[in-house]
Amino acid sequence: MALCILLANLPDVDFLVGLIFYGRFNILHGEMTHSALFLVVASLFATLCQIHPSVRSFFFTFLLIGSHDLMDFLSSQALGLQRAYGIAFFYPFSQEKIGAPFSLFYGVRHKNLEQLFSLENLWTIGYELCVFLPAVALIYLARRPTDSRMHE
Repeated sequence: MALCILLANLPDVDFLVGLIFYGRFNILHGEMTHSALFLVVASLFATLCQIHPSVRSFFFTFLLIGSHDLMDFLSSQALGLQRAYGIAFFYPFSQEKIGAPFSLFYGVRHKNLEQLFSLENLWTIGYELCVFLPAVALIYLARRPTDSRMHE
């Protein structure tokens, strides 16, 4: 589970890189690590680091990392018919940020460290948990072996 959480948040490693190399944690956010190229390369690398790499594990890793890009593609300060912040999906070929014409998720505020660790962002995390936990629970329950399968 921890590995899944790490992979799903991997595109935000740009915060750490920005802080270490530029002294500003949000200077690179939404660019290279939110691109299709990074998605493919990171998925391939993570798959090859596994004990038994497979095409199936590549696609699972791809979906985990890609889910972050999709959420950022659909995130803004308000829900509804407000243009999403967007990501530089075609970086390095284009630095233009592409976002949906509507927003399904609250974007995490990250103008400064105080905003990043704010109560408002905690509510954003709570909203995302309310949206995704029921789906994850259903998938878990559907995949869990039933008693009849265990006795066969």
